[in-house]
Amino acid sequence: MKKILFSTMLFCLLNIAGCGNNDPASEAKDVIRPVKVLQIQINDNERMNTFSGIAKGIHESVLSFRVPGVLQKLTAKVGDHVKRGQIVADIDSRDFRLRLDDMKNRLKSAQAQLEKLQKGVRSEDLKIIDQRINALKSALKTANTEYNRVQKLYAADAASKSQLDYAKTELDRIQSELNSVQQERTKGVSGGREEEVRSARADIRSIKSNLAQARANLEDTQLKIPFDGIISQKHIANFQQINMGQPIYTLVDITRIEVQISVPERRISGVSAGQPVDVEFSNYSDKKFIGKISKVGVTADHQTLTYPVFVEIDNPGRLILPGMSARIAVKTQIKQQSYPLLPIHSILEDKITGARYVWIYDNQSKTATRRDILIGSIVRDAVEVIKGLVQDDVVIVAGVNRVREGMKVRVGTK
Repeated sequence: MKKILFSTMLFCLLNIAGCGNNDPASEAKDVIRPVKVLQIQINDNERMNTFSGIAKGIHESVLSFRVPGVLQKLTAKVGDHVKRGQIVADIDSRDFRLRLDDMKNRLKSAQAQLEKLQKGVRSEDLKIIDQRINALKSALKTANTEYNRVQKLYAADAASKSQLDYAKTELDRIQSELNSVQQERTKGVSGGREEEVRSARADIRSIKSNLAQARANLEDTQLKIPFDGIISQKHIANFQQINMGQPIYTLVDITRIEVQISVPERRISGVSAGQPVDVEFSNYSDKKFIGKISKVGVTADHQTLTYPVFVEIDNPGRLILPGMSARIAVKTQIKQQSYPLLPIHSILEDKITGARYVWIYDNQSKTATRRDILIGSIVRDAVEVIKGLVQDDVVIVAGVNRVREGMKVRVGTK
């Protein structure tokens, strides 16, 4: 239906354009009629598009401490060039050193206890334990005799209940202490039980883990530079209490610069990673830089319907600084075929064959020649010519109704 409507419209226009006296004999032979022409430019499917963006360092990092504390030293200033591993800030490390020393002592104690469980006590220590056992046995015998004596006196109402309770408590205490020392001697001779050894080893592993964390925390009291760059911002003053992760400096590497541009959806298919681009900066209007597309986004912004594209530019002389405005010239490739457009009134129809044609102007002979064409879709007030025209053809687009094959014509204003 759409094609029939288009043909009908074009037929009507062509018939209206054809009305009038077209008899060549009625025209003066020496009249050179004025015409208007249009030179055909076949789109090569490539376009140079310019996009704007802001420069930033390709590597940028906000530096912070991994532990809280009070700042003791800030050595870097904004604009300073710093090297990887350089220390630029310190926090008070006294508490962290004490914690590290404490964990070291705990580890030594736990290792000694494990060794004791595995090997048993030394012979001189064993002698001391035996002496304690003998002393406790003697004390137990005495306490037992005393308890029996007080018990008899209590039965005869010659001793109070509190005296009896005290004698019994003392007897039980000595007996308990003797049992404990005897168990200690058994361990000293045969070593600790398997579950005790396993528990001691688990304690050592836990202490070692805490020791490693204490050592790392002490190291983190110094802020070190992760890569060569420039201090672009300082976020805090010295001697303040800071929290873990609180920004101290912003570090940027400007040996390579990145600019993000936004490419509309109708152009994104012609952009690819690795593609070279031309770059200009407003601060250096007389200097051109060569960049390269490093990344092409695959998700469009919901509001602007544009895709993020990232351009990298080498900056060995460090002329380009973060924040400078840039203009990026990108040659985009259009995937779909495009055809030249002609005004509808410049296309004629042969009333006998039905063929569509145009008049081609020859600049050397100053004459018009018929050229048959194949037309496509209507685009606003023009028609696509999909066959019959080549690059730089000059088509007569006004005054076509009085033009005849081989007629001399005069080109007016285009």
